[in-house]
Amino acid sequence: MKKWKRFEQLVYEIQRTFVKNAIIKINDHIKGVNSCRKREIDISIRQNIGQYPMLIILECKDFKRPIDVEKIEAFANKIKDVEANQGAFISNSGFTRAAINSAVKFGIKTYRLIDTKSTDWKTLATIPVLLVRTAYRGFRMRFSDFDYLPQEICNSHPKFLKVYDNNNFLGTLEEIAIKKLNDREIDNSKEFYLGEKTIKFNNKETKAKITLIYEMPIIYYFGNLKVDLKGFKDEQGRGVITKEILTNKIIPYEIEQGKIPGWKEINKQDLAIQPFIILEYSDHIK
Repeated sequence: MKKWKRFEQLVYEIQRTFVKNAIIKINDHIKGVNSCRKREIDISIRQNIGQYPMLIILECKDFKRPIDVEKIEAFANKIKDVEANQGAFISNSGFTRAAINSAVKFGIKTYRLIDTKSTDWKTLATIPVLLVRTAYRGFRMRFSDFDYLPQEICNSHPKFLKVYDNNNFLGTLEEIAIKKLNDREIDNSKEFYLGEKTIKFNNKETKAKITLIYEMPIIYYFGNLKVDLKGFKDEQGRGVITKEILTNKIIPYEIEQGKIPGWKEINKQDLAIQPFIILEYSDHIK
């Protein structure tokens, strides 16, 4: 099969995945009302909407250069001749600005074929992604409502401070703080009220109300993530039409370390474009 025919076939196969309860034909022929002759239609789509029959025709061109205005004008005449309700022009090489302007004037949709796995028309596709990381930088402790707070407890590292509730050992203060973090029990205030507990260090102890105060800054990473998809890009600026998008693997720690090209840490207020996906994640402490 010639390459241009394979292009039409690929467009046909993709289009079939989009439309249900429609009759889709490739290499169709429809008699023109003005020309009174059979017009060759690359792909036709017929579907009833309520009691109204609808006809959509697609023009498919596998060219090395962008489609120019003359092709759009010729297609507009074909749409009018066969009395189609809608026409769409699908190219592998895009369109000139004049062609886009002309298509808008005639109400013709303009699409570029995208198939990231195709041998003949392989396209690199990416989507803008914003990673939102809630980082862990440590925690502080607030002790309140105590009668006496030994200096040894104040100066000790949290991993040495043992916490008891009615003589039941709950763990060290550090162990408790990390568990609350990993169990996602910390709210937006970044504080966790542990309650009134007994704190012991060596032979010293006291009873106090304990609040854990976490240092958890929000860090933003922005990049373009490679994706696999098969569909059509709207050349009039309205996104991509596809049934499925499969993203490449996202490895946050490699992005954080600058090991993946194209990703960078940003200030959220400096974000210039709307991300396609926003992914949020939090540090997990072992």
